[in-house]
Amino acid sequence: MGVVVAMGIVIPVWEFFVLIWMSDEHPLSQFTRTGRERPGIDGTRRSWGVLHLPSALLPSPGASLLGALGSGRPRGTLAGWVEPWARGRHHGQLFRVRPAQCPGPLSVSLVSEPSVQSKRLAVRSMAWNTNLRGRLPITCLILQVTMVVLFGVFVRYDIQADAHWWLEKKRKNISSDVENEFYYRYPSFQDVHAMVFVGFGFLMTFLQRYGFSAVGFNFLLAAFGIQWALLMQGWFHYFEEGHIVLSVENIIQADFCVASSCVAFGAVLGKVSPMQLLIMTFFQVTLFTVNEFILLNLIEAKDAGGSMTIHTFGAYFGLTVTWILYRKNLDQSKQRQSSVYHSDLFAMIGTLFLWIYWPSFNSASSFHGDAQHRAALNTYLSLAASVLTTVTVSSIVHKKGKLDMVHIQNATLAGGVGVGTAAEMMLTPYGALIVGFFCGIFSTLGFAYLSPFLESRLRIQDTCGIHNLHGIPGIIGGIVGAVTAAYSSPDVYGEPGIVHSFGFGSYKVDWNKRMQGRSQIFGLLLSLAMALVGGIIVGFILKLPFWGQAADENCFEDSIYWEVHEEVNTVYIPEDLAHKHSTSLVPAMPLVLPTTSASIVPPVPPTPPVSLATSAPSAALVH
Repeated sequence: MGVVVAMGIVIPVWEFFVLIWMSDEHPLSQFTRTGRERPGIDGTRRSWGVLHLPSALLPSPGASLLGALGSGRPRGTLAGWVEPWARGRHHGQLFRVRPAQCPGPLSVSLVSEPSVQSKRLAVRSMAWNTNLRGRLPITCLILQVTMVVLFGVFVRYDIQADAHWWLEKKRKNISSDVENEFYYRYPSFQDVHAMVFVGFGFLMTFLQRYGFSAVGFNFLLAAFGIQWALLMQGWFHYFEEGHIVLSVENIIQADFCVASSCVAFGAVLGKVSPMQLLIMTFFQVTLFTVNEFILLNLIEAKDAGGSMTIHTFGAYFGLTVTWILYRKNLDQSKQRQSSVYHSDLFAMIGTLFLWIYWPSFNSASSFHGDAQHRAALNTYLSLAASVLTTVTVSSIVHKKGKLDMVHIQNATLAGGVGVGTAAEMMLTPYGALIVGFFCGIFSTLGFAYLSPFLESRLRIQDTCGIHNLHGIPGIIGGIVGAVTAAYSSPDVYGEPGIVHSFGFGSYKVDWNKRMQGRSQIFGLLLSLAMALVGGIIVGFILKLPFWGQAADENCFEDSIYWEVHEEVNTVYIPEDLAHKHSTSLVPAMPLVLPTTSASIVPPVPPTPPVSLATSAPSAALVH
C-alpha cells in the first residue's frame, strides 16, 4: 500500500503492531523459508513466518522500518490500518513487535510477495466484498423463520408418528409396535443420513486449504435443503386433507433430494460463497422435486437408487452452473486446488463412508421384501467390481504404473451410481458386476482425460470431477435401467413378480415392457433437460455481484469465510549479523529430523544476506 511508518514517532514502551509486505528480492526474505508457504494474492507462491531482527536494525526508537530493512520495497504499517485484514485473516497474520529491552530482538512478520499497488487495492476491496457479517446472518434468519412458519401451517405428523397411533392399532387389531413403519425404514435412513453429512462432506476435503468450507458448507446447505425438501416433496407427494403428513419415509426422500444438492456442490466447490450455496440449494431442491414428480408419477419411470433423479440431474445441474460461473483467472488459485497428504486421507474417510452405506442408499426407498433385498445385493456387488477396475485403469494410465488417489477416492463409488436405477430389478448378480466393471473404467478414464478436456475446451471448471463420478455413471445407470425394464418378462420375474415390480396388468392395464423401457429413456432425457435449463437460469442468478463471492485469486481458501488459526514457524537472526553485539546471540535450539534412529541433529545454518554478513556464527533455525 506504500505506507511507511513516519520517522520520529516516540514509542515509550516499544509496543506496537506492524505488517510488512516485501518482495522476493529483499535481502531478508531468505530468512522466512522455515515459515509456511502459501499462495500470494496474485497467484504466486510466497513464504511467510516470524522474523526476529536484532535491535541494531532499528538504530533508534523512532527509526523508520523502511530505513531499517534497507532496499527491496518493504512496506510497514501501523496496527490500526491493518487490523481489519488481520481479523479477517485474508492475507497473512498480524504479529506483535517485541523489541523488549534495548538492545534485543525485534519480532516482525515478513511476507514475500511480488505485487503492485493495483493488486493490493484489489485485495483490500475484495476483503470488504467477502465480509458477510450482515448478509449471511440475515439470509439464514429469514430462511429459517420462513421454514418455521410454513411447517406450522402445513406439516403434521403421520398417523404412525402421532399419539393417536394406539387407536389406529386397536382399530386394525395390531398387537405390536413393530408394525410401525419406523422400525422398517429408520435403519436405512441412518445410513443415508450419514452419507449426506459425513460421506459427501469429507469426500470434498481433498483441497489443502478448503477443509472447513467443504464440511461446513455441506452441513449448511444440507440442513437447509432437508427442510425445504420436506415442504416441496410434501406438497407433491404427501399432501392429504390440506396438510403434509410427516413420517420416516419423508425424511428419507428429503435426504435423497439433498444428496443431489451435495453432488452439484462438488462442481462449484471453492468458487462460491455460502450465500450463493443457499440460493443454489433453494432452486435446485425446487427443480429436483418437479423433475422427480414428472419422472416417477407422470412418466412412471423406475429409479430406486436415483441414477437419473439424483446423480444425473445433480451432476449436470452443477456442471451447468459452474459453466455459467466460469472464472477466467482461476489459474491464480491453481496451487490451492491441489491436495496434500493429510487432506487426501480425510477425503478417503468420506469415500469409505459412502462405499459402505451405498447399498442402504439404493434400497432405502424400495418396497419391503424382495425388492429392497435385491437392491442392496446388486449395489453391493457393483461397488465391489468398480474398485478392482478402478485400480486396474488407474495403474495403466500412469506412466510408472502408480495409483492416483483421486481415482481411488471417486471412481470406486461409480458402481453404486451406475446400478441405482436397476437396483431393485432382476439385474442378476453377474449383471450387477458387469455394471460396476464398466462404471469403474469409464469413471477413471474420465478423471484422467475428460476433466482436463472439459476445462480447457468447454470452460467447465469441475472442482470435484462430479461429471466422472455422478454424470457418466448416472447416464449409464439410466440406460441399464431402460434395457433391464425392456427385457423384463414373466419368465424372469414370474407373473405376480412382474405385476409387483412394474405394475403390468394391474394398475397399468395397457402397459408392457417396451413401454416401460421407453419410459425409462424419457425419464433420463427429462433429467438432463431439467438440469441444463435450470442450471443456466440459476447460474446467471448466482453471477450477480452481491453474493459475497471471492476473487479468482482467493478461491479454494478457507480464510476468506472462516476464522483460521494459522501455524507460524520462527526464524532467528542473531544480533551479531547487525554489525554489533557479536557476543549476544539468541540461544539456538536443536532441530529434530525424522531419521530412522530418531537422533537429534543440529540444524544447517542459512547463508546470511550480503548486507548483513559478518564473521560471527550464523543463525540457528528453530521449527
